[in-house]
Amino acid sequence: MNKSNLVKNLVIFDLDGTLVNTIDQICNAVYSTRELFDFAQVSKETLVPKIGLAASELFSDLNLNNTETVKVVDTFRKHLGNVKLSELNLFPCVIDLLNLLISRNFILSVGTNKPYWIADKTLKECKIREKFSFVVGGESLPLKPDKAIIENCLKHSNTTAAAAIMIGDRVEDMHAATSATVVAYGVLQGVHDENQLFEAGAKKVFLDISDLYESLVTGWNFEDL
Repeated sequence: MNKSNLVKNLVIFDLDGTLVNTIDQICNAVYSTRELFDFAQVSKETLVPKIGLAASELFSDLNLNNTETVKVVDTFRKHLGNVKLSELNLFPCVIDLLNLLISRNFILSVGTNKPYWIADKTLKECKIREKFSFVVGGESLPLKPDKAIIENCLKHSNTTAAAAIMIGDRVEDMHAATSATVVAYGVLQGVHDENQLFEAGAKKVFLDISDLYESLVTGWNFEDL
């Protein structure tokens, strides 16, 4: 079958900034961690651009050695793991979009830089875990923009890159997908603008998840591109 005729049957979603809005929870976990270690605090504006990257980036101003970084990141993740989320943390139309894709026989997955256990907990508390066939976290893989997480999603689903798409809000998502020869779509819900997402490899950029959902409902399809 010609690649252009292949039905896209696997959707790989990023998590933070794409499906869930956890900015406040992540920032509060950083503040609690810094307070515990008596580190200087930083502004929310400084932290937000780093959300979605390696957790160590949230403490990059401190010049910690490797041992100290591991201890601080572990503490941060414990604080974050104690945070209770809910459906209110979902971006508008997330559930509608997931249900629509499932009704069209797409396999749904999550590929995130977060450790699996935090990602799994997040999805369960937001009551959407059952919509995903599997979740790939970054605790034992090179993080996005490396392609390893995307390729691991393909392996889990036994899907070719030509039959998969990636949806994310950061340039790292776009780079990871395109490096794995997976078509990437961007949503403008994070710190990166439309031009940045296109330059990083996005095939198309939507204003947000609601815009993507409405586009699919009104006749646009991934296969159109």
